[in-house]
Amino acid sequence: MIIKNEKKIKKIVKALAITLSLSLVLGACGHKNNDTDNKNVVKTEEKDSSSNTDDKIIELTSKENDIIANNKNLWNKVFEKADKNDTEKSKEMPYDEYLKSLVEKSKDKLSEEDMKKIDNDLAQIKDIESKLSKLKKDTEKSQSSNEESDDLQKFPAFNAKTLNGEDISNDIFKDKKVTLVNFWFNGCSPCVRELPELQKLNDEIDKKGGQVIGINTEAIDGNNTAIKEAKDILDKQGIKYKNISLDPSSDLGEYAGKIMSYPTSILVDKDGNIVGEPIVGGIDNEKIMESVKDGIDKILSKSK
Repeated sequence: MIIKNEKKIKKIVKALAITLSLSLVLGACGHKNNDTDNKNVVKTEEKDSSSNTDDKIIELTSKENDIIANNKNLWNKVFEKADKNDTEKSKEMPYDEYLKSLVEKSKDKLSEEDMKKIDNDLAQIKDIESKLSKLKKDTEKSQSSNEESDDLQKFPAFNAKTLNGEDISNDIFKDKKVTLVNFWFNGCSPCVRELPELQKLNDEIDKKGGQVIGINTEAIDGNNTAIKEAKDILDKQGIKYKNISLDPSSDLGEYAGKIMSYPTSILVDKDGNIVGEPIVGGIDNEKIMESVKDGIDKILSKSK
């Protein structure tokens, strides 16, 4: 995971997005917080039967993230090669294999010494992915056993700007029956990889009174470099739905700061209520997409 904003490296570098082969993981990645206000942002407490599995996942994904962060300048060159054409072929590809495919495309930018470092990183990541895949069944059981809470939490009120400089606030929820809010950032390759699927979902649910909006946690107010980078990524992927630039000191900024796994998406109804649990992992995964659409359909049925 590559972070362009150096001030955020220590914070977000612990938030390596969980790979496609383990995209049903629950809980914060590389972070535990006992603040009870966080319970509806990213769930960090599971039943005793799954807590050990979650702890192992947190530890392994943090190690995987640190490997990328230690050679972030090299991996920056690699991630620059990720584009829309990689989306389809990478959906069922383990993360280490996806990285390897991008490395192959980036060889012209890498020296022999660079390749030695990259190959060493890939070997370590492959080993971690092997361990993570063994935990998949436990996490899927945890996902299926979670019951939707009847307690609704309000999405934080906000006044912000889109990446294009337009004023935007939580009033945007009033115009639609359901909104999927997607949290992402520039250096998160699984986040970038799912963008075309989010656009397709936006186009599909727009006809039913729904929408997708993105919140880029790196393209914060005043960080013009990150904002331009985010806009370039969105343009390259053909993304048309609104994306927000955060004020990190706002309520929404604080809320976003508690999210430790990327990408994460949240469903919000027309009254601004968060519905259900956070959706952790890319919706380009078939099972996650099914879960998202089920949640959307439930909200739509209640709003009739």
